[in-house]
Amino acid sequence: MKVMTKRFGEITISSQDVIEFPQGIPGFAENKRFVLLKEGQGPFFWLQSLEDPSLAFVVTNPLFFAPDYRIKLHRSQLRDIELEDLTKGEVWVFVSIRRDPFRVTMNLQAPVLVNRENGLAKQVLLPPEEYPLQYEILRAEREEVAS
Repeated sequence: MKVMTKRFGEITISSQDVIEFPQGIPGFAENKRFVLLKEGQGPFFWLQSLEDPSLAFVVTNPLFFAPDYRIKLHRSQLRDIELEDLTKGEVWVFVSIRRDPFRVTMNLQAPVLVNRENGLAKQVLLPPEEYPLQYEILRAEREEVAS
């Protein structure tokens, strides 16, 4: 299928690559269908809306920058995307890019869970004491280098 995007122009995607958020993403409930796109090298992807050509979020696998990141969810939180076991799904987090390149953060408090077998996804909210809303990516790398 062909899809028009603001950032990438017209792209061709397979229907198997469509990720559906049945409840939408908080703040963007009218956008339910997305595709994960890669631009260049590196750990970042674009979660591109299929309904709104100008809506795309930068996402990453949190383990790339926070290898100890582990989320604990109740089975009922996985039921609506038909995910039996969290290890069989994918976990992505939203990345915020600011003017100061040293302040790039990822939201570890509200990860996105994706069931790749059926294309269903949802964003979950973790307790605020578990992980920060703004985890500085470069701080993690600076701490690693300093160790």
